[in-house]
Amino acid sequence: MMSHESRVGELSTLRRPDPDRLLELAVREFLRDGWIDMKQLAQRAGVGRATLYRRFQDRESLLGEVLWELARVTALDAWRSAGGKGRARVLNALEVFMRELAASPALHKLLARDPETALRLLTSRHGVVQARLIDAAEEMLVTEIGAPEGVTSKQLAYAVVRIAESFAYADVVAGEQPDVEAAVAIIGRVL
Repeated sequence: MMSHESRVGELSTLRRPDPDRLLELAVREFLRDGWIDMKQLAQRAGVGRATLYRRFQDRESLLGEVLWELARVTALDAWRSAGGKGRARVLNALEVFMRELAASPALHKLLARDPETALRLLTSRHGVVQARLIDAAEEMLVTEIGAPEGVTSKQLAYAVVRIAESFAYADVVAGEQPDVEAAVAIIGRVL
């Protein structure tokens, strides 16, 4: 999961924060089970449940941080592996990112187990994942394309993320198949 962490990322929004043992254990549990059992996690970490809840408030807060950590690492790897420059690099990175998410067994388990919670954590403005993805997309767009005309860079990043979400989670939201190609084509038109 964190194979490329020793290299310095080009996007500050995707740099790894200080190591967090509890979060790392939670990520491992999520990747294994597609869910997090707070009692088991506390036992594995050798802390009381109260400590875990003080650190993360509740399971949804922890799950949001886990989903962000997975998205952050996936986005960083996608950014680093993306070929091209400018618009082409942005589209290449988005395609790799979306394909990696679509291939995640743990994310599929979560979406099947509790689609409402999963979508709320992944796509709500109140969750950490969407807000941080928008920040990362904004930095990526400004770095590769520059400031947009007629809208703010934050607005453009928001539109890109919402289009990607709409197509990535189409099976849960609309009963349609996820369609990375369509998302990338539409985002390409927007850019």
